[in-house]
Amino acid sequence: MLQCNFEFENLIIALTCGSQIFFVTKNKILKRVFFDPILEDDKKVIFSAFDTAISESMVSMPDKILGERIEDRITQITFSALGQETPINEKKKWDPDCKKEKK
Repeated sequence: MLQCNFEFENLIIALTCGSQIFFVTKNKILKRVFFDPILEDDKKVIFSAFDTAISESMVSMPDKILGERIEDRITQITFSALGQETPINEKKKWDPDCKKEKK
C-alpha cells in the first residue's frame, strides 16, 4: 500500500490493459488489488517469437538503438526496432511509409 495525493476516493486505476489494477481508498491509500504478470515460460516463447519474426521479416534492424529493443514490462512485452528511447522523429525517418512495421 502506498499513500497518494489523488483528490479522488474510490478511484480505480487499470494499467497495461488491465493486467494491474489499483484502488484508491477513502484514506488516499493506493492498493494493488489485481496483478497478472506474464509467466517466465510464456516470456521465453514470446522472446523466441520476436527473434523468429525479426529474422523472417527480412527487415534489417539498425545497429544503433536507444534503450531496450524488446522490453519486459512484467505484464506486457513491448518491441521497438530502434529502442524505447529513440525520438519519434527518428522512428518516422526509419520507416516513413510503415512498410517495415507491417512486415
